[in-house]
Amino acid sequence: KGGGDGGGGNGKEAKDGAGGGAAGKRTALDVGWKQYRRDVEWQCRWLELRMKEIQGHVARYERMLEGIERAKKRKAPSANGGDVAVAAAGAAAGAAGGAAAA
Repeated sequence: KGGGDGGGGNGKEAKDGAGGGAAGKRTALDVGWKQYRRDVEWQCRWLELRMKEIQGHVARYERMLEGIERAKKRKAPSANGGDVAVAAAGAAAGAAGGAAAA
């Protein structure tokens, strides 16, 4: 509700009341403060859990990305190397065939 608004007014009353011996106002401030604090703590805990969950997602996606990059690196040399080897073999066969025909 109005935890921030009520807390400021109650704080002055509690300070003045504490000096005058009005324990009731001090107790009201404590209950309101505890509730406000509980709410903030709950929000912080929820945020911490959410951050851990998101960090888990980030780690999983990083592992997936690393795996994809490794797969690309494995495919790239074998595909280029294979094409070069096939082209070289074809050129050698063509040269040998041309020499045999002459």
